[in-house]
Amino acid sequence: MHPRLAYGDGAKINVTSPFLNGYDVIFAGTSAATEPLVYLDDGVVNTLNSLVESGHSASAKAFGEMLIYPPNQGNLVIANGIHLSYGDLTITFANGGSATINGSSNITNNSMLNALGGRYQADPYILNGRLTVSNGSTADFSHAPLQGSGTIDVEAGATVDVNKVAAGLNVDLNGGTLVATNNYGSGLSFLGAIHQAPAGTTDVLYATAATHEVFHGSTGMLDLLDQTGAAVASIKFAGASMFYTTPDGHGGMAITTTHHIGSLPTVFDPH
Repeated sequence: MHPRLAYGDGAKINVTSPFLNGYDVIFAGTSAATEPLVYLDDGVVNTLNSLVESGHSASAKAFGEMLIYPPNQGNLVIANGIHLSYGDLTITFANGGSATINGSSNITNNSMLNALGGRYQADPYILNGRLTVSNGSTADFSHAPLQGSGTIDVEAGATVDVNKVAAGLNVDLNGGTLVATNNYGSGLSFLGAIHQAPAGTTDVLYATAATHEVFHGSTGMLDLLDQTGAAVASIKFAGASMFYTTPDGHGGMAITTTHHIGSLPTVFDPH
């Protein structure tokens, strides 16, 4: 049993030493306007046991925010995961630092995890455990680099948003949707591995310039290319199954294991 610190509406906690080490931090705000806010500006690592929000229903969520703050940004480590049920949690950086998420995390029951990467969208989240997103919930990492050796499990009805994903991370699409957004404006790079079940969908936003695709069977890399042959997006899938890209009608490109009318011309490269 780990010690607990619970923060409710209006709480503003300025952490100037690593006194959160080993604690379960519980946010219990009743609205985004009154949510508790914890500032980490001590310049050292704070290793929490877990971050927890437990609301009552989709219309009575729990809210909270954690900010890694200048001028002496430290790093946040969560040893045993983030646990949201009817929760709305924001983690953000003013500019600098990193957040490491270890252990088993669960984002469920219409919850929202906003993982922001600071002013330059450069402060990374390092996922080394397993993050399961389910039951109408969303985990949004689209404004920060995502790294680590962990796995994101996206269940039916859930959504995970990503942008810049490093090699080593795995995404299991078990009926949910992975939304890949090119916020950096230099071509989407997803170097983690996507294990996509037939019911799963990878939706690539801002990739409508793509006119054809090349799937590399030996590496699982799918390249979406424009009419000049320049890369619009590169996404790595696990296995050698074919993947097909089709405009989704909402400004994105949906990648599935099924060929549809309007799917981009596909070239299979065994290498």
